[in-house]
Amino acid sequence: MKESLRPAVRLHVVIPFYQPITSSEAELEQLWAHAYAPLVEKLAAHKAKVVLHVCGHLLDFLAKRREETLVTIKRLATGKRIEVLGGLYYGGLPALLPELDVRGQVQMLSEYWESALGFAPPGFWLPELGWSAELPRLLQETGLTFGFASRLQAVTRPNLGGLAVIERGEQRLNALLLDPVLSAALPTRPVDEWIDAALDRASSQPGPLSVCLPAERLFTHDGEVRLGHEKWLDAFLSAIGGDRKDIGAVLPSETMDTAKVATPARLHERMVVERDGKPAELGSKWAALPESSAALESMHRRMLRVSEKLREAISSMEDEELDDSWSDSLATAQRLLFAAQAPDAYVADSGASGESVRAATLARLLRAECMIDGLVQGSDDWIATEEEDSDADLVDEVFACTRHLTACIAPAAGGQLRAIDDRISAVAVLDASLSPSTLAHGEWIVESGVAATDVLAGKAAHLFGKALWQVHETRIDEEGDCAFHMHLSAEAALDGGGDRSLKIDKRVRVPIDEALVCIKLRARLTGSPEAMLLAPLPVRLNAPVISMAHNGNEVSVTVSELQAVTTLRLEAESGHALELTCEPACDVYLAARGPQGVVLMPSLALRGDLEATFTLRIEPVPAFEAEAVEGEEEEVEEDAEGSETEDASDAETEEEVDGEETEEEDGEAPSDEDEAESSAEDAAAGGGPAPSKRKGRD
Repeated sequence: MKESLRPAVRLHVVIPFYQPITSSEAELEQLWAHAYAPLVEKLAAHKAKVVLHVCGHLLDFLAKRREETLVTIKRLATGKRIEVLGGLYYGGLPALLPELDVRGQVQMLSEYWESALGFAPPGFWLPELGWSAELPRLLQETGLTFGFASRLQAVTRPNLGGLAVIERGEQRLNALLLDPVLSAALPTRPVDEWIDAALDRASSQPGPLSVCLPAERLFTHDGEVRLGHEKWLDAFLSAIGGDRKDIGAVLPSETMDTAKVATPARLHERMVVERDGKPAELGSKWAALPESSAALESMHRRMLRVSEKLREAISSMEDEELDDSWSDSLATAQRLLFAAQAPDAYVADSGASGESVRAATLARLLRAECMIDGLVQGSDDWIATEEEDSDADLVDEVFACTRHLTACIAPAAGGQLRAIDDRISAVAVLDASLSPSTLAHGEWIVESGVAATDVLAGKAAHLFGKALWQVHETRIDEEGDCAFHMHLSAEAALDGGGDRSLKIDKRVRVPIDEALVCIKLRARLTGSPEAMLLAPLPVRLNAPVISMAHNGNEVSVTVSELQAVTTLRLEAESGHALELTCEPACDVYLAARGPQGVVLMPSLALRGDLEATFTLRIEPVPAFEAEAVEGEEEEVEEDAEGSETEDASDAETEEEVDGEETEEEDGEAPSDEDEAESSAEDAAAGGGPAPSKRKGRD
């Protein structure tokens, strides 16, 4: 152990509590009882000062189930034993979010802590350390004056200390810089050895030292998650709490109150990638994350679309003085949108866990969109169209929207179905991310005998790629059945061998009162040899597929090819189902994509004239009942005091949405779900008199 006559080193220890939005309430209950609660008790038992950040998903849980923890946190915070950090409620990445949403989330978290503690925190924490150059401007007048960033993110400057100031025009924001090497060594190195390394670092760096110790690093997994490293934690907290005279833990607000002028610096807008037991390193730029895959790009643009819909709905509410009937629903839609803006889906891996996170994110976006549309359009059957470049290819896609589903259709790609959202179940039923190699085209025209696996792997040549599609009609039949209709055609010579040309006439129909999409094709191939038409449909249900019926007869869910298919029905364990109808009968190839996804690929021989109809029909399960989608039970929202005996009207959260903020009633904390939106559930469940049919508001 080193002895030193130097003044004690000032140390900030940030302990973030974070759980992904896919963690169910039962999982959070177990985690809190066996890991987080013992950690909070350990912090309360020691004199060391630490900094806490709790993610929005856990805060929602605390408000409903763990009021005693909030009482403990308040006692420690008012006693200057801990400092709580603010930020974005659900921890979104500011570089990827609309400005109003950034400010709205900041306001939501500030009001949560003001309600729970009696004051709003002046400091903030961003999960993934997602700083952007615009933060000094975005956080003006929010009450946040400093935050934590990684030293790795700082553009190298000589003599850069532990405190920097980030400037954007005339706006300034202080940044306490985390040491990546010292942070990575927690909690694996012996305490005295770690402190000696910290003292060495402090001798060459002016200003305070800051480190990050995620709470989850302290957990062990021995059948269930528990608080581990307890002896190390006791020794560490004792050392920085007064046992060592050469180093002491302080609160960042104390540092900011006495800090000298900080060094101006600029931060890289890049990820800080952590490896187990190794120092963090810089990764990709934040702005590039949505571009890393077609699935992320689609999800990100969907988020921006829902955010814009929310903004427009809030404007309509204010203009038409509909606050009494709209404000609660829009507050819930805003909360669902904010939850979907959590960084989980952007940084998740490509495996099953990442797929689950993205499915949960999409479910929240769909529920938010349905709530907004339910206000704007009403509860009867309705239909509307929108045009938007949803995939950044400079060509607009057409969205045909009904109460039952939304179909995204790409005219430039031959009327390809880019997405189908089951709005009742809150599931993206047709999900191109399950088969990205098939995204570029609608129906594939390939040489006869080409394997479907080659198409799925992107190895097959599309023979009709030079065709230019002409759109003859895009309309809602207001005088007839109120269905959406699109009519397209194309004619071109086929690539490959032979002297062949192909003409395709295609019609897409979306009815107003059913959850289905119908595609009718007429094709004429002249010349030889013959070719083959494949129609990839990457579909997903809200739970694992447990049964499949071919022409009414049950078959194995692992089958890879079915012949002479007229109907093919897939059903999930939740009851969610879809049915593909083919006319005439055709062979269908199947390729599993994860536990909930499968690519269906009807196949037809092209020789002379061909007429075919494919219909995809959805049998939804209302999202309020589909526990697999939300990952948690629907609960009656309780107030922060946890009383179950108060009148329901006292326990409801009364929120006013002004486009930037959600104001909670004093003593109440936010929640991710709001059972007050029973009207959406009633509409999803159907029933009652036959609904009227009308064209919706575009």
